[in-house]
Amino acid sequence: MVLRVGLYTNNRAKIEGVYRAFEEVYRDVELVTSGSGLVLKDQPVSLDEMVEGAVARARHMIHNFDVDYGVGVEAGVSPLGLYGVYIVLQVAAVTRDGIGFGLGGSSAYFIDHRLGSRIVSSSMARVLESITGDPSLRESKGFIGYLTRGRVDRTVLTFEATRNALHTLLNGHVFKIPSKDL
Repeated sequence: MVLRVGLYTNNRAKIEGVYRAFEEVYRDVELVTSGSGLVLKDQPVSLDEMVEGAVARARHMIHNFDVDYGVGVEAGVSPLGLYGVYIVLQVAAVTRDGIGFGLGGSSAYFIDHRLGSRIVSSSMARVLESITGDPSLRESKGFIGYLTRGRVDRTVLTFEATRNALHTLLNGHVFKIPSKDL
């Protein structure tokens, strides 16, 4: 039986990362993707906003498509008071019913205040393009690919976040997230 997984994105790095995470647990996986139907923040600037965006994406997919799982992945930046730095990571939400969610995060990396405040006032994609001159990095390596000189890319972070969220859900550690207009 084919497991149908709904993912709210058209980003090929996120699609590949989610596929790899589900394929690790289930052998026969089909991804259903969509990037329309929701109004979301362009750039989450706190961990709360990353979780809220991931949950909204997953909930949208499970409620609007014929899928077994709904998945949302949201990348963002969040200020930390300690030393005036920012943390950058991806958060994934995985659901079967739109009420209970497995939540997971990727490896995180820290950036200085100067770069973090630029991202908060604009977006990660725009700052990355202004630094590199390459608008295609958002869809492939991402900001992490630039910072690690290609050693880690966006697919890896998406895989980590999704795998962690899926295993959280499968092990029964479900977060009941209240329904609200997201």
